[in-house]
Amino acid sequence: MTAPAQAVPPPADPSDLLGRWGDLTFIQGRLDGGCRYCGKGGPHGDHLPTACRACGMRICRYPAECPICFVGLLDGVAYTLGSGPVCGYARCGQAAVAKAPRVRFVCADHLDRPTQLLVGRYTRQRVTLGELVRGRAERTRTIGRPEPTFAHSRWVWVPGATS
Repeated sequence: MTAPAQAVPPPADPSDLLGRWGDLTFIQGRLDGGCRYCGKGGPHGDHLPTACRACGMRICRYPAECPICFVGLLDGVAYTLGSGPVCGYARCGQAAVAKAPRVRFVCADHLDRPTQLLVGRYTRQRVTLGELVRGRAERTRTIGRPEPTFAHSRWVWVPGATS
């Protein structure tokens, strides 16, 4: 059995409790009153910050799943399953951190167990869900976008408000 996936630490100083990753495309095109971090939402102002349970990236609580790793569940989001989803592997019962194929949800201990087939133009590669999550988070921290194919989406670290 492989070691469980480790959460990626945020790129900024931990004392910045409001800073988070934001999509530059939406931030630049936001209307007055929208969230200054993600650019979405109505006249309600900023969304609350939260962290993805799978990749550890801090983002707005607005979406129901992580827009960086695409499978991670967010802390503080109300799920329809009562107290929150649990791992789908037999006799586990731990809190889920990500969505997974075939078992629906997985915990941090089982993140490296489900596999996914990545099909490219000339290649086919089977990777674990943990490798996929860690790879997307690392690409976001280093080059600022979650996937090279999503050139329209530019992820930037937005520091918290000082006022």
